[in-house]
Amino acid sequence: MMVRIAMVNPHMGKECGINEYTSDLIDSLKKQAEIITFSDIDLSFPKKILLKNIDIVHFQYEYSMYKFPEISMIIKNIKDSKIPIVLTYHSWSEQTFPFDGLIASYSTRIVVHSEKFKQILIRQGVAPTDIEVIPMGCKQVPEPFILPHNKQENFPRIGFFGFPFPNKGMPFLIDAINELKSSIYPDITGDFFSHFPSSTVNNPSLIDYQKELESKFQGNKHLTWHKEYKPVRDIVNNLHQMDINIVPYINFESNGISSAVKIMLAAQKPVITSDYIHFSDLTNSEVYKIKSVDVGAIKNAIQTVLSSEVLQRKLVRNSNLFMNKNNWKHIAEKYKTFYQKVITDYS
Repeated sequence: MMVRIAMVNPHMGKECGINEYTSDLIDSLKKQAEIITFSDIDLSFPKKILLKNIDIVHFQYEYSMYKFPEISMIIKNIKDSKIPIVLTYHSWSEQTFPFDGLIASYSTRIVVHSEKFKQILIRQGVAPTDIEVIPMGCKQVPEPFILPHNKQENFPRIGFFGFPFPNKGMPFLIDAINELKSSIYPDITGDFFSHFPSSTVNNPSLIDYQKELESKFQGNKHLTWHKEYKPVRDIVNNLHQMDINIVPYINFESNGISSAVKIMLAAQKPVITSDYIHFSDLTNSEVYKIKSVDVGAIKNAIQTVLSSEVLQRKLVRNSNLFMNKNNWKHIAEKYKTFYQKVITDYS
């Protein structure tokens, strides 16, 4: 008999990494379990899942997704009903941890996507035995490379993919490309595949930030900001045209494991990242990590990777191995075993 899972994600259908992750997880589990999705929950939710004979409730969790104290009451009532609760912790922040820790204490098990994330929660008082590290699944993109990569001598193309938010480090990358253009690579170009999700259209702080970014692009014809939404397959095709793709995230108020970098890896080109929690599920073998996000560090990293074909091949080879090891079929098997163990241990 299949396990019946209540999958809770208030961001279902929204343009965000958590929605993409949850949708991929559900698709990968279709043959492994019976999944009932919930995107809008209230205090009646515990009774609803009792009526549906749910075996386990899986919350996709990030502080801003829920209302307090409502969510704490909901999870506590589920716990009192003797139904096991799994919580996938998508982000961490010192400011919200008093609330996050309360939710964690009501959960049967917590899922995180890297060992470093696990160690952060342990330092905050979460029991190691309550935490399971399950890697973020990687998409398998069918026939991704429609366009040929036309490599031209001394014409490096640098790519970026992700939402244009303050924590993504776009201004630092723009300045680094500009400095490289004025010194070493006069024909360098930068392509930023970065659109604002519809949910942020009326956000005043992001409107101000967008204006700041606009000013960074003005007058720089070698930089292109692709603001339109593109399907994953098209993004991968575009990123494949680059020589290097970069995600120079900075530590911000709330930090979690990046799903955008998994799209970059699918493009099979060398990837540079910052060395922060966002990429702690990856090693220096799969991506080239920079210790600090500043213009000089980004500039040096681009030079280092561009100047070594051996390093480029190594990064692509190892990132392909990472993608294959953590494809959604393998991750679904991990979840199937995990769910069964949680239910058995809880009964």
